[in-house]
This record gives sequence, C-alpha cells and structure tokens, in this order.
Amino acid sequence: MAFGVFIHRTDSIYDDVPSERYQFPKQYLSRAQQCEGDWIIYLEPTKVRNTKGYFAVAKVTSVRWSMTGQISSAMVSLYPELRIGCSTVA
Repeated sequence: MAFGVFIHRTDSIYDDVPSERYQFPKQYLSRAQQCEGDWIIYLEPTKVRNTKGYFAVAKVTSVRWSMTGQISSAMVSLYPELRIGCSTVA
C-alpha cells in the first residue's frame, strides 16, 4: 500500500483533469506506479493564491508512460471533492 499526494496547480504546464488523469514527468513514474490500485489525495500548493490546499481524493486505476515524450499519466476514478470545515491560518 502506497500513500500518494498528487500536487495539482490550475496553471500547470500539464494536461491534468483531476477527475480523470494526472500527468507528471518521467522521474516520478516509479513512485506513481506504487500508487496503482490505491487512493491518493490532491493538494493545491498554498503558495499559490486562492488555492484550496487538500481538495479531493481519487483512486489510481492505472499508470501509463507516454510514447510521445517525457510525460506519464496516472488515470484516476472515484473523485469525491473534500468538504473540510477548517480554515488555513496565514
């Protein structure tokens, strides 16, 4: 069982759709493969303005290496958004 945190930014250079796929560079492929079949949590960095921090969970259904370049994809399912009733202290 792996514990994964996928960091997502709305201004990312990757073609992420958090409810479907998460893309990342090849250097993280083996780490993402360890999460296959397990749950991950999504995090928006708090350094970025107007972010949510931890905002959703997903189950990693498969991890694929792109044949076209340096990008891997983790396919995800079961994407419930988190509803946490706490605030962040600045």
